Amino acid sequence: MDEEEQAARWVKRRIRTEMARGGWTYSSLTEAIKSKFGLQGDEWNEKNVANKVGRGTFSATFFLRCLMAMGVETLKLEPFGRSEVFREPGGRAVRLVSLESRDSADGAGYKYEVFGISGNWRIKKEEMEKLIREGEVVQYNNEGPPLLRSYL
Repeated sequence: MDEEEQAARWVKRRIRTEMARGGWTYSSLTEAIKSKFGLQGDEWNEKNVANKVGRGTFSATFFLRCLMAMGVETLKLEPFGRSEVFREPGGRAVRLVSLESRDSADGAGYKYEVFGISGNWRIKKEEMEKLIREGEVVQYNNEGPPLLRSYL
């Protein structure tokens, strides 16, 4: 996956995470954008907004309008990549690996909600729940999709 694809997935995930966190639907988000920014016209309908977010390829203006319409005041930037390496206390190296299905655009994977985020995941729900209980699946800074701890 090249950097453009990674960036598109990242912005799409940010919008969807904020929507899930605030209980937003595409309909309510569309209405909030239109109201907040005084937008009219056929392009500002639920279907078009859902399609733009689904593709992840949209302007920075669209991205900011979505976040501002939802009342998001801060945004934590994180790496585009599928994993990040860090050291735990004591020096042990850990990589956090995304559990999003690589083929989620095609509907592949296991579809369910975890950490308040609906998605297509690489593992079954029962396995995900077990790994969460064991502390092996976490959320990056308490937001975003589930990440598997992989020890190096």
